[in-house]
Amino acid sequence: MEVFARFAKAIESAFPAQEGAPPQTWIVALSGGLDSSVLLELCTRYRSEFRPSQSLVAAHLHHGLRGEDADRDQAFCRQACEEREVPFRTLRQDVQGLARSASIGLEEAGRQARHTFLADLCDAYAPAVALLAHHADDQVETIIMNARRGAHLRGLAGMRPHKRFSVNDLQLDIFRPLLEIPKAALLAYATDRQVCWQEDRTNLDLAFTRNQIRHGLLPDLEERSPALRPALLTFSRSMRTLEDRLVAEAERFVAENATFEERGIRLQLNHQTCRDPALALTAVRQLLENELGAGELNTRVYTSLSRLICEGRTGSELHVACGVRVYREADGLFLSPRPLSPEPNDASQLLPPVPFATHILGVHVQATRLLAPGPMPEQDRKDPNVQWLDEDSLAGGLLLRRRMPGDRFQALGAPGTRKVKKLLIDLKVPRHERSQALILADTNGILWVWPHRLGHRPRITDATRSVLRLRIAPQPVPAF
Repeated sequence: MEVFARFAKAIESAFPAQEGAPPQTWIVALSGGLDSSVLLELCTRYRSEFRPSQSLVAAHLHHGLRGEDADRDQAFCRQACEEREVPFRTLRQDVQGLARSASIGLEEAGRQARHTFLADLCDAYAPAVALLAHHADDQVETIIMNARRGAHLRGLAGMRPHKRFSVNDLQLDIFRPLLEIPKAALLAYATDRQVCWQEDRTNLDLAFTRNQIRHGLLPDLEERSPALRPALLTFSRSMRTLEDRLVAEAERFVAENATFEERGIRLQLNHQTCRDPALALTAVRQLLENELGAGELNTRVYTSLSRLICEGRTGSELHVACGVRVYREADGLFLSPRPLSPEPNDASQLLPPVPFATHILGVHVQATRLLAPGPMPEQDRKDPNVQWLDEDSLAGGLLLRRRMPGDRFQALGAPGTRKVKKLLIDLKVPRHERSQALILADTNGILWVWPHRLGHRPRITDATRSVLRLRIAPQPVPAF
């Protein structure tokens, strides 16, 4: 089947045209190389022939590497988009600095930077999906790379055509419409359609693991086994089917054994799951990635999780990523989006003993104790910056911090807990203001998402004996 026909079939299968529905924006990841240049041409051709209303945006990340070559790639992509009348969005990122600060490799840092850039664009153009130009040859290389480092089932399944995951508290939806098409077919298509592209000289640099596989190991293996590529692609599809079944079982396991609390998620385990940890591992992975925003787990973390489940002593812990931790308990695991005993830092400040007035994290915080509170004054009830808390319901000292991925709490009057992010979205808080929301918490969890919602636990009841009156305001206010 011709390349365009295979592309169109993949698109129609993933995104069927719906009568009257607004078009979903396609964010085309464009590097300027052969693969992404062909993808851009296929998208514009498909729009012209089948879906004139389809929204297209091209995204080019300048990695701050390769000097003038990278500048030329950026200029080339801009011109290609102008010729096709496709909006062009570009961002320059210091990937080398990111790798150094995070103590990760350049390849991983570049991947994280691209995902962040695409997630921001998808959020800005929502509803939107990012289209990536990975092809069948990339899939084969990925499977070999994952196998070399001892990957689990998901790694052996290779890249998925369609995937949705969280990036910095945003959902990134990606689709790879070329994943079943070999690179030789893309090259033939580009030649036939006179598609221009840029050659990236770093694709020959054997310092990168993928290039070592592409130019060394894979050709050597193919010389001994000419049918290796199609065999590995068939293998990866089988692994994806197995993983899909395991994920479905893990979702049922979570529904039956997970409890969502203010401070995190408690997952009950039994002796059977500890002896055969695949199900528990998949369940924990789903919770960490989808609920707590830990990002995609690497092989090292996955292996450490397996040991924690099977051999971990009660009280042992594993630091996953983004501040997320997993604690081993006698009858299971506790997954927390932050340390159970947080220490103050730039985004987290312990408050002084009551009464106090202090200026931290860009706001002014005042607190006083009301021993005979009486009815809440009208002025306080109408002020979103003021809340009354039942002091006897509080545990430990008060903490003011920035919102973190995976934060959950039970709002006043709500039947259960929910993600703070979802709460802010439902309240139609603008995205740029969501990151400014502050969290007032104690050692048992969130008390107040300022200035939006008070928690259910510190509510005033007929049994309340002592009230803590708190005011958090962007500017200093007069003392009580």
